[in-house]
Amino acid sequence: MESLQSICYQVGFRLAYFLTHYSMAYAHKNSKGQTYYLHTKDVTLRGGRKQTIYYFAREVKAKDALEAMPAGRKVVENKRTGLPMLKKV
Repeated sequence: MESLQSICYQVGFRLAYFLTHYSMAYAHKNSKGQTYYLHTKDVTLRGGRKQTIYYFAREVKAKDALEAMPAGRKVVENKRTGLPMLKKV
């Protein structure tokens, strides 16, 4: 019989694999063929002002992933590194 730790590890791994490969997060494939997923986070700046930031990651983070591109934004790519970024239109 498998240990509880082994079962939790397998379930966690399967869930992470599912979220990474089958989620509905907005995906962008860069010029180098790498896929990045769009995420967002609300942060508080030092002065106390709240701001929404957008970022791309190689893996899906379930709580921060976005399903669609925000209105008024477009994807641009760093020419040297190929990293995608959002830019206001």
